[in-house]
Amino acid sequence: MKLDVTGRLPGPVTRLAPVFTERRRWQPAALLVRLAQLVAGGLVLLALPDPRPLVLVLLVAGVLAAVIGPARSGPAIALVAGVAGWVFGHGAHGSPSVAGTLAFALALFLLYDASALAGTVPVTAHLRREVLLGWLRRDAITLLVAALLTALVYGAHAVAGYTSSYPLQVLGLLGVVVVLGAAAWLYSRSVR
Repeated sequence: MKLDVTGRLPGPVTRLAPVFTERRRWQPAALLVRLAQLVAGGLVLLALPDPRPLVLVLLVAGVLAAVIGPARSGPAIALVAGVAGWVFGHGAHGSPSVAGTLAFALALFLLYDASALAGTVPVTAHLRREVLLGWLRRDAITLLVAALLTALVYGAHAVAGYTSSYPLQVLGLLGVVVVLGAAAWLYSRSVR
């Protein structure tokens, strides 16, 4: 290991996170998006039934990585750790409550969506009001459609009063995902 005249290693200086070098130009609205990520990550953590230490470490590391660099793999690590914590917490034959499942799904949605917005808005950018309102409107529509589908599924189950087989439930869920995916694809094609 050969040092230069100043006592440093020769070569380019590697920075841990380039975002910290621009901290004097950070904008409040962009920081609020990062705060939304932290709050959503905390909600995911609170919704976990019986978190294991490895899951906690991965979830916290993923949320912090998502806040520092949202366009990288931090959000994916946090989401995978959250889902793994949910599955491990309830076990293979667990039966989580409907309210707990919906709260966990909402927390995951908020974490994912806040990370998506943070990935497109640098901390030094001015976040225009129209962009933020459009993002909130899209989220409200998404949550409204999810609430309607949930009410429809539970309402049909309550009215019919029957139980169905597991493969039939999975096929029904797959059908809903395909229909919503097709609608989203058609909507994105019509906007262009």
